[in-house]
Amino acid sequence: MKILFVNARIILPSDILKGSLLIENDRIKEINPPKNTEADVTIDCKNKFLSPGFIDIHLHGGGGHDFMEGTKEAYEKISEVHLVHGTTSFIPTSVAASKTRIISFLKACEEARLNKYTKVKILGAHLEGPYFNPIRRGAHDLKELRHPDKKEYEEIVKATKILKRWTIACELPDALELGNYLQANGINASIGHSDADEGEVIKAVNNNYTSTTHHYNAMSMLKKVGAYRIPGVVETGQLLDCLYTEIIADGHHIPLNIIALNYKIKTANKMVLVTDAMMAATCEDGAYYIGGKESGLKAIKKGDIALVEDLSGFAGSVATTNHLIRTAKKVGIPLVEAVKMLTLTPATLIGEDKDLGSIEIGKKADLIIFDDNIDIFQSFIDGREVYRK
Repeated sequence: MKILFVNARIILPSDILKGSLLIENDRIKEINPPKNTEADVTIDCKNKFLSPGFIDIHLHGGGGHDFMEGTKEAYEKISEVHLVHGTTSFIPTSVAASKTRIISFLKACEEARLNKYTKVKILGAHLEGPYFNPIRRGAHDLKELRHPDKKEYEEIVKATKILKRWTIACELPDALELGNYLQANGINASIGHSDADEGEVIKAVNNNYTSTTHHYNAMSMLKKVGAYRIPGVVETGQLLDCLYTEIIADGHHIPLNIIALNYKIKTANKMVLVTDAMMAATCEDGAYYIGGKESGLKAIKKGDIALVEDLSGFAGSVATTNHLIRTAKKVGIPLVEAVKMLTLTPATLIGEDKDLGSIEIGKKADLIIFDDNIDIFQSFIDGREVYRK
């Protein structure tokens, strides 16, 4: 089936093109095809933006559910609430937990992808923990934190084929060996919940760590040791061009001018926007949990933020992907660059850029139509309409 999009502002990797787009079945067929091109369906975009679908590589939940629940209902509801905000692909994310719960989370994710519980594409799974530095634990259960154990992590990796990312404090004993093991298995090793210094971060990069998780949050910064200042993960992550930095651009986790600073340093090629959204995303204010209702830590949603129970820090966010674009625009990032940080850049980090992340001939037709306020009007996954406002 051929679908022709007309009167669109098409967001390409480095430009916005006014014109039309032809897709055939699940692929992009032609950009600005001849005017006499025939199609089974013609969609008038009415001068709205036609963009690649947003890819969220760090997502815990939404709509009152958390991926750690592992149920069909949870996957369906989380997919439903994020789809209407422009997310066409995501990576379900865990919290620090026991080996048994981690493997259960991975198997549930694999089952959800196999049985197509979600309209949104599941690109893999992301383990956030349990190998964290306790002093940078954030909203993770202290009792579940531990050092990398080769027997444990090999069992976890071999349990499924779904694992795509793993966030680790790179300074912990045996964390460097784990980075190499993950790279050999095609899994992104990311530095997070870490108190590493500059030298430890450099060692991690030399042992196949390729990104940082929610940069600035739950990680070390410049500190004074004696008469000297020692850079932490924040500064070293920005200095090393090879590292991708993941940013929660909800307008709360990081001051707006610091988002602009990170963009200025890393550029759209190495800065990834994520929601890190938890179960309270799109819900009313009240008490929720980060990591699921049964055994997660309590969190409080107040307006457009989520806090740990004692209100001393954030417990993920309640943002949606289109909100991230609005925040990026607010700090002066051009729209085409903001979209890239939520499409092509994350796709490249996780090795999905051959098929996803940009409007290019031959790529999958995962597309969204939105207006100047980044309100989503239609979404298409593999060339099929999955949402209409």
